[in-house]
Amino acid sequence: MRRISIVVTSLITSLAMALSGFVFSPANASAPADGTYTCGDGTYTITTVNSVITFGEARTCTGPLVIPEGVTAISQYAFGYGGSGVTSVSLPASLNQISSLGPFYGTGALTAINVAPTNAAFTSVAGVLFGLDGASATLIAYPANKDGSTYATPESVSFAEQSPTPVTNITYYAFQASKNLTTLDISEGVTTIMSGIAESATLLSTINLPDSYTQMIGMPFSGASGITSLHIGKFLTSIEPGTFYQTGNLNSITVDDDNPNYSARDGVLFDNGQLNQLKLHTYPSGKNEPNYIVPDDVTHIESSAFNSTKVKTLSIPKSVSNIGLGVFQNASALTSFTVAGDNDDFSAIDGVLFNKPPTKLIAYPIANTANTYAIPSGAEIIGNSAFMSASNL
Repeated sequence: MRRISIVVTSLITSLAMALSGFVFSPANASAPADGTYTCGDGTYTITTVNSVITFGEARTCTGPLVIPEGVTAISQYAFGYGGSGVTSVSLPASLNQISSLGPFYGTGALTAINVAPTNAAFTSVAGVLFGLDGASATLIAYPANKDGSTYATPESVSFAEQSPTPVTNITYYAFQASKNLTTLDISEGVTTIMSGIAESATLLSTINLPDSYTQMIGMPFSGASGITSLHIGKFLTSIEPGTFYQTGNLNSITVDDDNPNYSARDGVLFDNGQLNQLKLHTYPSGKNEPNYIVPDDVTHIESSAFNSTKVKTLSIPKSVSNIGLGVFQNASALTSFTVAGDNDDFSAIDGVLFNKPPTKLIAYPIANTANTYAIPSGAEIIGNSAFMSASNL
């Protein structure tokens, strides 16, 4: 009778485990089954593909969330694009993959990300998440609702209580939608900052960059609507056009006097270029100067240089010989252009920008109040987006 009792009990236990989605075996004893799980008032999913057990679809989660042991990956945009009510997340020792694309994007209530101390791939310092990337560490996510108005990234962090690893990277959307942060000090040693790190961080007005940061690529400050000023150090060698897209409150850019590659005048950024070329790189979109005269030693106006600016009238001197693409897109206050009569390459007719002789219409000012416009005879080409957003026509 005792043996029969043991067998029946084992069968009942196995059946219960099977119905719950768990199968007891040495290979997956700690692995959660694929399915939908509750998290506060919401749910998340776990899926397995090629032995990778992925957590995702957690947009409706609320409150503290403990991701179960056995999960090995977190999907991109795991918490959706906004609206998640999760307040803290605890990551298991088994986790070894986190998508680089917004894994915690939209977690506006999140105050801390914690990591099991034996996890060798990820670590948490004061609730901020870091990942191991070869011989260096990457700052992955700063909780959007974390207390404190200032934050300095650490120069190094430790994984599974091993020797400190230098922090060299900040990944996509790392400080996205931060609610309380006003000042971010990025530590010496950081060399790479990915796109959108401060997107929608409306109070983050100051970001201090280290001298180790030498190449500004991939629009790191795109969507950083809170930033008001930015200082560029002496070692920065490369800044991509359009880097400051959607920084609507940025009113001043300054550059270290010892930087040979870039300079600033009255808060406007210039690329010193080569072969006696001076390029107007970025006119800050938050700068409130209605009439702007391009300096008479500028030879190029870079792509997106006046994108989304508040300039009303723009005067182009004789020296300008090249104007990039999308320079005046979304410049919603622009009413007219003027061009120096002795400029060999550009001209303005009734406030509209043309090449010279005027065979190509380059840009029609968005805020021109006229509701009709007749293209002059002789104009043969209309440039890309020449009339984009000209809502009065």
